[in-house]
Amino acid sequence: MVESAILWLLKTLAVPTVGLTSVFFISFVVDTMLPMGSEPAVFAVVKASGALFWLLICVAMLGNTLGGVVDYWVGYGAKQAFARERDSRWFG
Repeated sequence: MVESAILWLLKTLAVPTVGLTSVFFISFVVDTMLPMGSEPAVFAVVKASGALFWLLICVAMLGNTLGGVVDYWVGYGAKQAFARERDSRWFG
């Protein structure tokens, strides 16, 4: 069951089929949660279709930017949540 789910995910995110969507998703997730780079996905799509170079760069940039915005708001929300705890017995 897990193997079929992984194969489905890999087929869905296959570079030649849905390259721009894959690059956006990978760029967004990498900039939000994972300490990795999205460059291998960008290079793979550029290698598959060189005509999409500038569109691909823009999509990757948009994914990275939106991932950074989400990351900022997660940090801001955490700061607000822990601001109430600063005066408690643990941090006082």
